[in-house]
This record gives sequence, C-alpha cells and structure tokens, in this order.
Amino acid sequence: MDHDFKAESSSSAAPATPAAPDSSSTPTETAYMKRDRHIALRACDACRSRKQKCDEQKPKCGWCKRTGYKCEYQPIKETIKDKNGADTLAAVNRIEPKVHETHDKVLESHQYIELIYEKVNSLPAFLASAGGSHEMSMGAAQQTPGQPRPREWQKGQHQYVSAVHKMMAWRVVRQTLEAVHPKIMNLETVFTDEPYPSAMLEQQGLMHSLPHVGVDAHSPSRLPTAFVMGQIPQGWPWNKQYLESRSAVYFDSFNLIHPVLDHKLFVEVTLPSALYDSMQDSAESTLVLLVMALAEMALAEGSDFSISQSNYRVALEGTAVNVPPGLDFFNEARRRMGFSMADCTLENVQIFVLAGLYYECCSRHKEFWTMTVQASLACHALINSEPAALDTSPRGDLIRRAFWHCCVIESGLNLEFGMPFSVLERWDGTISFENLFIHRIHRDSHVFDDHFYTHISLRGHALDFHRRLTAIAGPASASGPFSPGKAVLPDRLLNEVHAMDSELFRWRQSLPATVRWTEGAQVTGYPSPEQHSFSNAPYPAPGEVVMEGVQQAAGSMFYTSPPGIMAQDMTGVMLQGPSLIDRTRGVLDALLRTRYCYLRFLIYRPFIYRVLHYERITEQDQASAAECLRACLLWPIISHPACRNKRLITCRFFWSHNLLGVLIILYLSGKNDRLKAVRSSLGEDFEHDAETTVSLCIKWIKDLKKVDASAEWCWSIARALYPLHDDERVITDTGHF
Repeated sequence: MDHDFKAESSSSAAPATPAAPDSSSTPTETAYMKRDRHIALRACDACRSRKQKCDEQKPKCGWCKRTGYKCEYQPIKETIKDKNGADTLAAVNRIEPKVHETHDKVLESHQYIELIYEKVNSLPAFLASAGGSHEMSMGAAQQTPGQPRPREWQKGQHQYVSAVHKMMAWRVVRQTLEAVHPKIMNLETVFTDEPYPSAMLEQQGLMHSLPHVGVDAHSPSRLPTAFVMGQIPQGWPWNKQYLESRSAVYFDSFNLIHPVLDHKLFVEVTLPSALYDSMQDSAESTLVLLVMALAEMALAEGSDFSISQSNYRVALEGTAVNVPPGLDFFNEARRRMGFSMADCTLENVQIFVLAGLYYECCSRHKEFWTMTVQASLACHALINSEPAALDTSPRGDLIRRAFWHCCVIESGLNLEFGMPFSVLERWDGTISFENLFIHRIHRDSHVFDDHFYTHISLRGHALDFHRRLTAIAGPASASGPFSPGKAVLPDRLLNEVHAMDSELFRWRQSLPATVRWTEGAQVTGYPSPEQHSFSNAPYPAPGEVVMEGVQQAAGSMFYTSPPGIMAQDMTGVMLQGPSLIDRTRGVLDALLRTRYCYLRFLIYRPFIYRVLHYERITEQDQASAAECLRACLLWPIISHPACRNKRLITCRFFWSHNLLGVLIILYLSGKNDRLKAVRSSLGEDFEHDAETTVSLCIKWIKDLKKVDASAEWCWSIARALYPLHDDERVITDTGHF
C-alpha cells in the first residue's frame, strides 16, 4: 500500500499545484483559482500531507475511503469576518436588556401621555362654551358613533389588576366614590403616586401599639415578677399539666391551619427543655410563651371582636387600655426574642412565624408583615446553611412546612398589596411540598394535611393566573398611544380566562375526598347561631337598623363538617357549641372555598371594567361580567362558622379589602345602567343572594373597624355606599379584641 501511495503521489504531483496566474489570466480563471485555494484550506489531513486536492466528503473523503486511511478534518480557523460577527453579537446582547428597559419605561409613561390627551380633549368643550374657535372641536366631531374612544384602547384600562385599591382607580369607580356622601376619609391615598401599601401601613401604624401594661393582681393569668427574671417561684400555678393542656389548645387550632410545629416534638422536647431551664432566655422558652399566647387567642374565639367587655385593664396612669388575650405571654416572648433573633435554627424560624400570627390576631398588620419577612429570611439562611436538612426527617418536614407557610403568606400580600417577594422565591421550584407530614401523628391528621396541600397548590394556580393575566391585560402590556393594534386583545383575554376557569374546575374535581365540595349543595351541619350561648349572632338582630338595600341574613351556609355538641375549656368551664377542632376545620373549609371563589372573581373582573367603560361590548363580555357577579356571592368566609372565628383567619386585612371590592361591584351593579342590565338577567335568586352577601360583608367589616385601621377605612367606604336608615350609633358600637 505504501508503494501505491508513493506512485500515486508521484504520478499526480504535477497537476496538484496550479500554475501561478500571469497577467493575461481572465477574471473567470482567477475566481476559479481562488475557489481552489478556498477548498484546499478545508482538505483533510491525509490530502494535505499528499498535497492533493480533497473532495471534502464527510465523514471520509473519496481518496481515504478508497485507500482505507483515517480521514480527519482540522477545525476551521476563525477569520476576521467571524470575529467581527461575534463582537457584534456580544454588543447586541449587552444592548438588548437596555432596550427592553427603555421599552418598559415608555409603557409606564403612557398614563402621563394619556393625561395630556385628556386635557387636550377637554379643551374644545370649554372653548366652545366660551365662544372659542369652532375648528378646535373638529377632532371630537369626527368620532364615529359606537366606535370606542381612542383613549380607551390606548390606555388599555381593560387591564387586569389584582388589588382592590387599583380597581378603585377605574374611572367609573373613582367617580362613584368621589361623589358619595359623606366623603370617604383618605380616599385620595388610592389615587396618588405614593404606593398604597406604604400609605396604608403608615396610617395603620398611627394607632396605638400593643400595650406593655401589667395585669390585675387577681388575674389567673398574671405572670409573677420572678418569672420575668427567669426563675419559677415556689407555688407557681403553671405546672407541666397546665402548659400541656394549653398546648393542646394551640395544636387543635392554630397549628392545624399553620402546621409549623410538631405536637409530639413540642411536648417531649421543647416544653421539658424550657421547664428544665426554669424558663430562661432560650428559644425553647420563647416558643412555649408564644404557644401559650396563641392558645389564649384560640380560647377567646367563638365571639365577635366587638362584644368582649372584659379586656379593658387599667394602666399605671389610670387610663383604660384594650388588651388582647394572651398579651402577658406575648410580652414575655418579645423580651426573649432578641436573644435568639440572629440564630440560624429552625426554632428561630418558628418564633418569627408564631409572633407574626399573634400580631395578625391583634390586627397589627405592619408587624405581621415584618415578622413574615423575618421568618422568610431566617428560613432562607437555614436552607442555605444546611441543605441536607431538607431530607425526609421530622426536622426536615418542619423546615419545609415553615418554608411553604411563608410562601403562601407572601403570595397573598403580593397579589393584594404588591408586597415584594422575599428570597424564598428562588427555592420555589426546588423544594417539594409532597410528604410533608410523614412523621406527624394527630387524630384525623390526614384531613388537615390535605388542607395544607390544597392551599399550597391553589397558591400555584393563583400566581400562574396572575402572571398570565398581567402578560395579556396588565399594566405592563397596556397599549400606548401609538399601538392601535391592541384592540383585538379582549378576544385573547376571553379565551385565556375561560381556560383558567376550566383549570380551576379540574383542580376542584381532583381534590381529595376529605376537602372536596359540591357546587350548590345544601349545607348542613352547624346549628344556627341563635342556638349557641354566644352573646351575639353574626347577622343583624331582629329590629336592628340595617343599611339601605340590605336584607337580614338568616341561616348558615357553606359548611358540611359535623359539629361537636359540647366542648370543655381546659379550665373546666363547659361551653355550649362546637368543639375547638371542629371550629378550626370549619375555618379551613371556609378559607379553601373562599379562595376558590376569590380566584374566579379575580379572573373575570376585567370584564366588569369593559361593561363599565367601553362603548361597544359583546355578548361574551356581558356573559363574563355575569360570571364575575356570580363569583361575588356568599363567600363562605363571611358566613358561620368562619365569621365567628376571625382570629383564626390569617391576613384578615386581605379579606377585608376584597370584601370591600365585592361591595363596590355589587353597588355598581345596582347603579350603573349597563351593569344593572347584566345583573337583571341573573334572576331573583341572584338578587336575594346579593342582598345577603352585602349584609354579611358589612357585618364582617363592622366587626373589625374598631381594632383594625384597614377595616376602619373599608368601613368608611361601605357606610358611604350603603347609608344608614337611622342613627349611626346603632351600628357603630365599640369594638374590642
């Protein structure tokens, strides 16, 4: 073979090297020779060594295939042209984010441009009335009847908004609110450039903070002086049995809704450790005190916020102070929190979570948000420092439960108030919420476990719907003054909303049997409120002055869980009514179903805007607006038993604002001609349910207005929209914890 190779090389050596072109070469010959040189640069190694032309066949050229030689091609060297192209691509990649950022700023500025358009459009009418030039009003006269005004399509106000205070900035809603009497306090806060959550939290912060005063010396829950110093005095009434009984109250109430603690671990490890250290300044002692405080809150449930007259205490200065249940325990926990606030431990995360829950029970929303952020940061630090702690162990289960608790709370705050997500968001797709309760032992635990799982999965749907609707019809996608093509957007919006509604329906059908419910089923279970020994019913009493257009609500609804007949307090006092664990399950059922109703209300709400503002609407728009009105009705959270256990409901200000949104929509459906036509097509049953819904929403807000600044602001709007028949004093009784 070597002989053949040498012979072939010698025989073909002459034609292998082309002759140098002379001055008489034609352009065609020169181009041919350049093409030959171009091909020679890509010859295989064997042909290069032979100095012969290569046909460049892949994977083997013709000569290597005939002779059996290994055919290899050298990588193509980067030319100056290729390098310039790479540099250009890198420059484009650097510029592209800035282009998108500029584009987003232009979209954000379209509202200011529209303000100028509105000012200009208002000039012709003014000048015409003043005898001005007729020519300046020609633009308005050229508007085709029935055609949507340009500013409607330009501004994109069919845009989806998740927050009620942003919905209040809609033109028709704003005009309605500004026209009502008496004037609504701090209404201008909604329409200013200042972020509404900041203004709301600042206003809420003006109220008095939780008191630090002591208690009466004869109070059974009074903390001895030596207890504050970390020493349990002789004859201390809170022995281990007392603490275990109060712990059982907490684990039958708050921990079933927010399962961040483990009952067995708490009783066998945390509580003995705190008692062994004589309640010193340890994380275990802080957890025990927070559990005691929340247990007192749970025992105070079953009554309205506004009927407890025994929570006034006299401070040292002689002034009356409104004291929530369990405040003594909570104040002691607050004194100890500073010693462990920087620890990177699971107990630190749990302390922040429980402190936030107590603040929310006291309607201290700013502090609740602060504690939630602290819990998220502590959880993030714990996961970063101990990634292996997320394994399937009792401690790993608790870490993942705390993680998902923080995620669910943050999602609600982001949807309604635009609060930013914490660093936990980056772990969202990596931490599973499956098998969170492998090591948990509790009676009927699977029922409450299923509730926790379904709330997490529903959170995922809520964030997905929010992202999709914002991309289609949100502020970031609102068309500017130079993009009239956005007029076809509602068709896409309609299809997307119907797809989301179908997803929600399939989600509900796939729920476990323990938490699934049937739409429109007759609700049975709890007896009516008047059969209990509670001193007030959650509905207007006979003869009570009610608001205009509101019927008195009667009966219970949306509850199917069997109640307990008698419940015994840990102090030995017999209380008539459902047991604590049954009331907790009732709250969980109401929360799950209300969140489902809320999501349907949210995804169909853009069509309410279309009916209110657009001159030309379709039958599909009207049908979708009707679906939104149906989704407003009879949210289970405002009915018995949830309405009587508000302290067990986290983020009450979230629900107060959304119930206000329901009141506004139902009010407009009775006042606005076009929305009124949609409402009239829904029949008499809708009218009855709508009046009941208005009554219960007002009752919810009224019950909180004296202890919750956010509810007080919502109450000022509800009063203005639904004025009283008689003296205001009848319906504005003093509220307490």
